[in-house]
Amino acid sequence: GSGGRTLSVVSGAGVQTASYTVGFIVLGCMVGLIGPTLPSLRANLDVTFERLGVVFIARFLGSITGSVAGGWLLEHVPGSHVPYATSVLVASLGCLLIPTANTLPAILLYFFTMDSGLGVIICQGNTLCTWANAANPAPAINIISGGFGVGAFSAPIIVYFMREGGGGILGAYWLVSALSVAMGVCFLAVDAPTRPPPSALGEPQMEITEAVSK
Repeated sequence: GSGGRTLSVVSGAGVQTASYTVGFIVLGCMVGLIGPTLPSLRANLDVTFERLGVVFIARFLGSITGSVAGGWLLEHVPGSHVPYATSVLVASLGCLLIPTANTLPAILLYFFTMDSGLGVIICQGNTLCTWANAANPAPAINIISGGFGVGAFSAPIIVYFMREGGGGILGAYWLVSALSVAMGVCFLAVDAPTRPPPSALGEPQMEITEAVSK
């Protein structure tokens, strides 16, 4: 199904699925940057790895916050990619600032910001992709999940070439942030799907819905 076209100019399940796949590629890149750059981030802060481990608590809290916000926005801002695009910009801001942090509280705030945006992307991306392909969502969900894998695989390669080229981890984070911003803006040109009626769901989904209702 399609939503309102206030800002959108293209529509269709194929375009929507492709858009969410690109979104998940960027998401995978952001998450994939963390591992290979963690030693450099620790050096920037001049703390032990044990102390730096608290960033994963900030990531967890950000992800939960984003997921809750993403679900709420699906209900209250239906048929629009504005919340999705905005969350991409929020995640990009956090990603942009992470390599600049020189204190532990600062990097905790930046990770929380990035993962809050990513939480919305994950929640809304999966749900909207399911709505766009209501009759048979499984292949589309597999495709966007594959996009995440591509992004996570690409992130260490980006870090390597940025280090070799003199850009360092700052260049890697900023490149991914720039790509993310461009992707977020492009989302505004894509028509957003709306929640399909039960009659539009494929048989497996209808069986699950009926089982839950009982």
